[in-house]
Order: sequence, then C-alpha cells, then structure tokens
Amino acid sequence: MTPSHPCANHPELAAHGRCARCREYFCDPCCAFLVDDRPWCEPCGHGLVEDGRGSKTLALVVLAGGLALFAGIVALQLFVIHRFYFYSPILVLFPPWLAYRIAYPPATGTAPKVLDRRRQRLLLPPLR
Repeated sequence: MTPSHPCANHPELAAHGRCARCREYFCDPCCAFLVDDRPWCEPCGHGLVEDGRGSKTLALVVLAGGLALFAGIVALQLFVIHRFYFYSPILVLFPPWLAYRIAYPPATGTAPKVLDRRRQRLLLPPLR
C-alpha cells in the first residue's frame, strides 16, 4: 500500500492500513480492532461485537422445545410403558444437561476472536 491514501477520519495523516470489512483507509490510531488478525476500524468492530450476541428468544424456544420433549418422554413412561421406576434416574439427571447443551449456543451466539488494540485485551460479547 502506498502512503498516498489519507486516513478516512484524519485527512492530514497518511493511511496505515485498510479495514477488512468496509475497505476504508485509516491511520494507526484509528485501527481499533483486530478480528482474526485482520485490522478493522472502530465502527465495524463495534458492530461485529454487537452482532455476535445471541438471541434470548431463540434460546427460550429451544429450551421450551427440549422441555416439551422431556415431558412427552415422561408421559410415555408413566402412561404407556408403566415402568417409570426403572428409567426415573436417567430421566431426572439427563434432561437438564441436555437442555443446557441445546440452549447454550443460541444464547451466546458465535463471534470471532476480537482484539481491542487500545486496551490490548480480548473482547467477548457480554451475555444478557
């Protein structure tokens, strides 16, 4: 890259890099984030952190579906097979773990590794 390109935020400074998302030129102080070791400007980086948050609604729908499936299995054991006493330890211990494993990924979302260059620390999207 040639130094002839000015920074998008500071026209008096020469560009140091280019945002991997919006392709704008920026100087070194404007390079706020490194996303998967590629430079990103501050607006794009903050947007990525916001987009990486999961959906509470999706997590609740998945959890409700898992609990409905569990209730169906319990009803089947009680009213059709009539051997609930044999399966009760499995049905009591397994579904909470399974519901957690199913509902956890939609609740947290998926986000790439984001490094805040100003604070030199890894950013993780906050859980709501």
